[in-house]
Amino acid sequence: GLAQYQIAKGAKGITVQKLGEAEVMADAGIRDMLLTFNVVGRQKVERLAALANRSDIAVVADNHDMIEGLSAAGRLSARNISVLVECDTGAGRNGVQSPAATLELARAIDKSAYLSFVGLMTYAGTGQRLQAASFLEEARALLEKSGLEVRVISSGGSPDMWKDEGLSKLTEYRAGT
Repeated sequence: GLAQYQIAKGAKGITVQKLGEAEVMADAGIRDMLLTFNVVGRQKVERLAALANRSDIAVVADNHDMIEGLSAAGRLSARNISVLVECDTGAGRNGVQSPAATLELARAIDKSAYLSFVGLMTYAGTGQRLQAASFLEEARALLEKSGLEVRVISSGGSPDMWKDEGLSKLTEYRAGT
C-alpha cells in the first residue's frame, strides 16, 4: 500500500532489497523497481527472469561474478535487463571501490549478452552525500569519456532524505518504503 501511495504521489518507481519484495510489488501491479541486492544462484536467477517478464525491474552489480547470472536471467526472460553499477561512496557497505573500478565493471556489463548498462547507484552513508556526489561525478566523466552513456544516477537512504546537498547530479532519489 505504501509503495502504491508513493507512486500515486509522483514517485517514478520503488526500490526493493530482495526478490521476495519485488515479487510482492509486481503482484500488486508495480512495474518500475530497482533491486539493490545481488542475485546469486540458479533459483534466484530464474525468479529474476520471471520478474523481468512482468515488470521493468532493474538490478545492481558490484562485481564481475554477478554478470554471468544476470545475463542468464536476461536470456531466460528473452529481454535485456537494465543494470546499474553499485558504487561504495563511503558507507562501507557494498559496491565498487573507485571510479576506475566502476568503468571496468560497466564495460563488462555493456559487453554482456542480455544486459544493458544504464547507470550508477549508491547508498551514501549518513552525512556523506557530498563525498558520494564527487565519486559519482568522477565515475560518470570516465564512463562518458569511454563512450558509455550514464542514463541513471540513483541514490537513496532515509536518514538524509530531508537534505538536498549532493543531490544535484542525481537523476533519481529513492527512499525506502
